[in-house]
Amino acid sequence: MAWRRADGGGRGGRPWRRIRARVLRRDSGLCQHCLKAGRVTAAAEVHHLTPVAMGGTDDMGNLLALCPPCHEAADLANRGAKPRPGFDRDGWPVWPD
Repeated sequence: MAWRRADGGGRGGRPWRRIRARVLRRDSGLCQHCLKAGRVTAAAEVHHLTPVAMGGTDDMGNLLALCPPCHEAADLANRGAKPRPGFDRDGWPVWPD
């Protein structure tokens, strides 16, 4: 869940909810990363291509509708982290694509 300031501002405030709704409408409620991969998945998150903490804005060109798994992967990539591996039946690590 998005953080909220005590005064109701921040990511959870009304201006953000309006921007978020516009992005989801613009992207037809579909995850844009999944669409590029040929999958149709409902979007539930709005992602900043350039994070606000790194100088990004809430401009429509900086926002993208994503499903939760794609949003988590994009956030990890923005932080320079690698996703954790899964494990095959023999216990060897299997890295996600």
